[in-house]
Order: sequence, then C-alpha cells, then structure tokens
Amino acid sequence: MTQGAILPTVVSFAIPLLIGSLFQTLYNTVDTLIIGNFVGTEALAAVGACNSPMLILLSVMLGLSGGVSVLVSQVFGSGDARKVERVIATANGFFLLSVVPITVCAVLLIEPLLSIINIQDVARGHAVMYLSVVFGGLVGAYGYNLNSGILRGLGDSRSPLLFLLVAFIVNVVLDLFFVLVMGWGVFGVSIATVSAQVVSWLYSLHHIKRHYSHLNYRVFTLRVDGELIKRMISLSLPMVVNHAVFSVGFLFYYRFVIGLGSAYMAGYSIAGKLENMTWLPISSLGMAAVTFAGQNAGAGKVDALSKGARLFTKTAVLFNLTTAAVTLLFGRWLLGLFSPDQAVVDAGYRYLTFLMPFYWVYAIIHMLTSFMNGVGDVRVPTWITMIMFWVVRVPLAWYISSNYPGSYLHLAYPASWIIGCTLTVAYFMTGRWKRQVTAIAVTGSDQKSISHRAA
Repeated sequence: MTQGAILPTVVSFAIPLLIGSLFQTLYNTVDTLIIGNFVGTEALAAVGACNSPMLILLSVMLGLSGGVSVLVSQVFGSGDARKVERVIATANGFFLLSVVPITVCAVLLIEPLLSIINIQDVARGHAVMYLSVVFGGLVGAYGYNLNSGILRGLGDSRSPLLFLLVAFIVNVVLDLFFVLVMGWGVFGVSIATVSAQVVSWLYSLHHIKRHYSHLNYRVFTLRVDGELIKRMISLSLPMVVNHAVFSVGFLFYYRFVIGLGSAYMAGYSIAGKLENMTWLPISSLGMAAVTFAGQNAGAGKVDALSKGARLFTKTAVLFNLTTAAVTLLFGRWLLGLFSPDQAVVDAGYRYLTFLMPFYWVYAIIHMLTSFMNGVGDVRVPTWITMIMFWVVRVPLAWYISSNYPGSYLHLAYPASWIIGCTLTVAYFMTGRWKRQVTAIAVTGSDQKSISHRAA
C-alpha cells in the first residue's frame, strides 16, 4: 500500500474486507433469524441483550488484534522482513499467554454484566446459557481475530475472507441442525457459534503455515520479544480501552432500552442487525485505512497519509449516505423477516429513523480515527470516545428516558456523534497525529527514525 495510485489499491484491498464483513454480519444474523422465527420473542430479546456483554469481550480481542495489525503494517512498510517475523512470533506468544486468563475473566463477568443490563426472568436464563457457552469457547474467536489482524497488516485481505466463509458455512449448517433437528434452542445456537469460530481459527492456522511458510509460524511455541511486547501493548491497550468504552456504553444504554419492554428490546436487537449491514462499507474502509496508514507511516510517506485521509473520508461519507437511504427505504420489510410481531418491527424502524440520517457523521469519526490508529496515535481517539459515551450519550439517554416517553432516548446517538465528530476533526486538523510518523520504532536497538522524511 505504499506504491501506486491510492484508490485502486484501497479498493482491491477493501472489497474482500467488505465481503468478509458481510459474511460476519450474516453469520450473526442467521442466529437471530432462527431464534426469532423458531424459538420465540423472549429468546430473541435475551440473545439481543447478549450483544452488549459480547461487545465488551470482542473489544478486548479487537483491541489486541488491532495493535498487532498496526505494528505488523508499520514494520512491513519499513521493509524489514526479519522484524515482521519477530512481531508475528511475539503476537502468537502473547495469544498463548493471555487466552486462558481472558476466558476465565469473561466467564466470571457474565452475572455482573447481566445485572447491569437488568435483564430478568426467562430471558435472563437464556442469556446466561448463551454467554456461558460463547465466553467459555472464545479461543476460536480470539485466534481468528489475531491471525486476521496479522494478515491484514501484511496487506492480505483475501485470506481473512476465506476464514469467515468457513465460519459462516459451519455456523449455518450447525444452527439448522441444533435448533430445527435437535430442538436445542438458544443452547444449540451458542454451540453452533463456538464450533464455527474454532473451525475457522484452525483453518486460519493451516492456511498461514501453508501459504506463509517464510514466517516460521508456530502455534504452540513461545517466542516472545520483550521490547516488541511493550510496543504491542502500547498500541493495543488504548484500542482495547476505546472498544471497551464503546461496548460498556452500549451495556448501560441497553438498560434504558429494556425499560421500554420486550418488544422494544427485540426491535432494538434486530434493527442493530440492519444497522450493521449499513455499516459494512465503512467498517471495511476503516480496516483498509489502518493498514494503509501503518504501511505508509513505516515508509515515512507523510504526503500519502494526508492525501489518503481525505480520499478515505469522502468515500466513506458517500457510501454511508447511499446505504442509509436504502436501509430506511426497505427497513420495515427487512425487519419483518426477523419477526412477525408488528410491535417489534415498529420499534426497530423507530430506532433506524433516529440513526440513519446522521450516520455519515459517525463515518467521518471512524475514518479519521482509523488513520490515527494506523500511525500509532491511539490515545486521543480513546479520550474522544470516552467523551462521546460517558459525557454525552449515556447521561443524555438517562435524561431523555426519565422525562420523555417511548424511544426518544435514541436521540442520544446523533447528539454524541456530532460532538465526537467536532472533536475528532478539530484534532485531526491540528496535524499533531503526524508526529507519530517520526517516532515509529520496534525495538531500541533497531529503532528506525524517519524524521528527516516527515519534516
């Protein structure tokens, strides 16, 4: 991504990511479709309530894999093949050291997280069962995300698509078998999810060893470089916090949604699936932006970074305006595929009407944040995310839910986006994020200063 025209390079990289994101969304959507149509509204609401606790766990995995991807892309952009191999070996060692503690902590947090949401009765039993299985088997999801992050850092967006395709096929087949044939309900869906993730992870290991033999990738060998671990954590930790703040904010927000009743809970859940579909092009561009920024930062190409940031952001806004319009136009029909309950459909569409007209604002935040993360400026975006959620969205949702009826609390979304976009653009325009380009280093002895090129 350091050579040639930006747009063709980005498009060729982003298209497999977009298709992969589509399969990821369909992967989760199949669970919702089957539960909503063959298990019931209570189960649908329960699994929908599990999204927020699962986002917290996912935030840890995405943060860690994101830090690895940034570091791999920066080192790859500098052209040092030996450093790339050491980074990947260290990332794998960190995975082996952290997977068990993260799994244990996740399982222990199930009850406290569900207490925050305040989910009760039958729905709580379904939620505990679902999360116990998914959290207990997170090794597959963690391993898949880490391997995908490594390959994206190397500029390979096609291989992660294959991993997701495998997971999608396995999940659909097992969902249908466990729910329709075995009659296992929510338990069957959770088992299918974990099984598909593990199969995808194992396939990713086989793929890397076969097609990237020069990396000497060994799964169960601890080869950890202390300096690289420090650098990896310095990049990953703010990303973990950023994603976690985002996810915990959703957790508290969902508490307000639950107060509106089961129909609103279910409607909010299925509308979130359509929202994810709308977000796919922006998410894919964001992942491409991280890799683009990381490789060009490693190569010291500051001009390409500035030009790329403008191009990525304009493209994201255009895509988002288009997908948001389509979502609103066909929203009721699409929501009806998930549930025959008209009250659920009405609640879901109400949520979409509050969000979709302002989604382009969030697209700007996401693209600029992706660029800053790619060059290693991960702290300021984290603070902005905290302000968006804990200073604006959650307090405003609490105030609205306490003083106004129905789903007006969803106004907290666009309000937080407008504040977050203003802060993000203002910081990006200062150019301070470019200072990270002059400070990229992997180890103390191998430090590569490129300040003369960034001046």
